[in-house]
Amino acid sequence: MAGRRSRLLDAEAVMDAIQEAVFLIDRDKTVVKTNAAGVELIGRQAAEIVGRPCAEVVNCEACHRDCPFERVLATGEGERRFDIPMAGPGGPDDRRICLTSRPLRDAGGAVTGLVESVRDVAHIHRLIAERDDLNLRLGWEVGKIRAILDSVPDGIYTIDSDWRITSFNRVAEEITGWTAAQAIGHYCHKVINSSICHHACPLRKTLESGQPLLEAEGTIVNRRGEARKLLFSTAVFQDPDRGEQGGVEVVRDLGKLHDLLERL
Repeated sequence: MAGRRSRLLDAEAVMDAIQEAVFLIDRDKTVVKTNAAGVELIGRQAAEIVGRPCAEVVNCEACHRDCPFERVLATGEGERRFDIPMAGPGGPDDRRICLTSRPLRDAGGAVTGLVESVRDVAHIHRLIAERDDLNLRLGWEVGKIRAILDSVPDGIYTIDSDWRITSFNRVAEEITGWTAAQAIGHYCHKVINSSICHHACPLRKTLESGQPLLEAEGTIVNRRGEARKLLFSTAVFQDPDRGEQGGVEVVRDLGKLHDLLERL
């Protein structure tokens, strides 16, 4: 008898060491045992929890709309649900939980009830909401930057430390005949392929010296077979998050400038 009591005390100590709220539920859907985390989550003493219907104790959305109890009893397989609203001091949807339901078996392997563990994932829910908000705001910022770049009358594109194009504005598309989708990810010299790319690359000079370069002249033949005389200006930028260096190049179509001057 003493040994059995000792084993029960050991089992209680193990349950109380579990950080998640744990509820043992019999076939009548009645809570027969909980742990210290369960007491803290529900806000009642263990004596007030034991003997009550599990739906009243856990009182989450799954309890009332899609209870896993019968399925787990029937199949003998556990289920896990994430981000379920659960009632709390602040109202019916005060908490967000991860609910895991597993079959409770006797020594012979027969299913006698369920073990439900409840983890409060409100902090994860907040992080997801913050991430979504950040992504939304970042999307707006990227959209604004793209709109600004597309409003500039010069071609603008950026490259990373591997010399691959990372952005390409509307005028750069018009000058080169490459769309942004086609250009991004390609080596810049493959897309621009100007008369100065291979022997006097303005971007290479800027990246090596760290100094901007202004108004280097060169010519290209774009994808439409049109020859364009361009003015290249470059600058270097640093990605503080990844510690990588890249470059930005601005190209101005001198042909259009000459046409404008002739009209004047």
